[in-house]
Amino acid sequence: MSVGANDAPRRWLRTTSRTFIHCLLGSDPVRRVHKYVHVALQSLAGVFILLGMVYVGKYKKASKEVFFYSLHSWTGIIAIAMYFLQYAAGDVCPPPAALLSVVCNLS
Repeated sequence: MSVGANDAPRRWLRTTSRTFIHCLLGSDPVRRVHKYVHVALQSLAGVFILLGMVYVGKYKKASKEVFFYSLHSWTGIIAIAMYFLQYAAGDVCPPPAALLSVVCNLS
C-alpha cells in the first residue's frame, strides 16, 4: 500500500489525537494524580505571581516611584509573560511524543 502526500495530515491527526486522549484518560491512575497535582501547583504559583504583581503595583503607586525603570524589572516581566505563555501552551500544544512519532513515521 502506497502512502501518498495527502495521507500525512490524516496520519498526524490520528496519532496526535490518540496520544492526546491517552494522556488525558491514560490507564495509569498514579500518573493522572501526578498530573492533577502538577496543574494545581502551577495554578497556585500563577495566583501568587499575580498577587505579587498587584502588591508591587500598589507599593510603587503609593511611593510615587517609576514603574519598570531597571533591567531587573523588565527581566521579571518577561519571565512572568513566558510563564503564562507556557501555562497556556500546555493546554493547546500536543505532547512531544505525538510530534516525534509523526516525524519518525511511527504509527
